[in-house]
Amino acid sequence: MPGELHEMMERGDPVIILDVRKETYEHRQILGAHRYAGRQLENHESLPFGHDQNIVVYCTSGNSSRRIAESLRTRGLHAAALDGGFEAWAVMGLPTEPLGERINLNE
Repeated sequence: MPGELHEMMERGDPVIILDVRKETYEHRQILGAHRYAGRQLENHESLPFGHDQNIVVYCTSGNSSRRIAESLRTRGLHAAALDGGFEAWAVMGLPTEPLGERINLNE
C-alpha cells in the first residue's frame, strides 16, 4: 500500500495522512502527514475529519495503525492502515519531510 498511497498523493487525490508513531527516531514523516497521539484518535469524542474524507493511518511498522484505523472505521470514517508503516515507506524511498509538531485534540 505505500506505493498506492504515493500514487494517490501524486495524482492529487484528497487523502488525510495521520502519523501515530509514539517514538520517532527518524525525525522524518511522510510528506504532508499530521501527527496525532493514537490514543486521542481512538478516544476523543470529536475528531477534525469528515465522514467523506479518505484517511490513511501509519505507525512505525503497521501494528498500531491497524488498530487505530479499525477504531476510526467503527466511528464511520473511511480509514485504512498503511501496510508496513513508515518503515516500508522509507525502504521504498518515498517522499518524507522533517517531523512536525504533534497535534493535541484536547487543546
